[in-house]
Amino acid sequence: MIDTIAELSREQGFYKSRLPPFSPEEKELIKGTLDVMVLIYKSTYLVVDHFDVEFPPSAQKDVQIERSVKKEWVDPNSFYTSTPWGFRKTIKYVWDNYGQPVIAIASACYGAYDDSLDDKSRINQLRQFFEQVSLVINEDRVDLQYFSVWSLIDSFFFQYAYTAQFGLYHVNFNDPARPRTAKQSAKYYRKIIKTREL
Repeated sequence: MIDTIAELSREQGFYKSRLPPFSPEEKELIKGTLDVMVLIYKSTYLVVDHFDVEFPPSAQKDVQIERSVKKEWVDPNSFYTSTPWGFRKTIKYVWDNYGQPVIAIASACYGAYDDSLDDKSRINQLRQFFEQVSLVINEDRVDLQYFSVWSLIDSFFFQYAYTAQFGLYHVNFNDPARPRTAKQSAKYYRKIIKTREL
């Protein structure tokens, strides 16, 4: 990424890279300071290299890839792919390539278009996430110590605003009091935490 952005910066007319590299002293200073690797998982994609100098610069353009998904990965109720195996592969990749750090999953995302309290698709996705967590801990021997879903309640979410529901609790945004109601997924999550069983 450092080399890619340096090259893009030259092509875009910048006099120096928009992502300056660490100096040898800075590299030495931070070596061994990683306490925990925190991951946010949303989707899995197929990617291919795609070098193109576009302006204005952005994080989306800096990665220099084209991404796609297989038809069978598409979840009709979500804008994220249904690829729990990609969740496991991501965790294992970080474990194998970054010195086997303690890993925390800050959020396993599932954004649904369905506003139903009987959110079976979210429950299915959670179950599959937990199956992968079990495999990554018990078979891959990864030190995964923390896991959290995104999110506890429905909320305003970037470009999706209020059109996508991420929460275990429904929020009625039409009511000034914003009442919250537990979805079936909240009950499912509570059961897993209580029984420690899928």
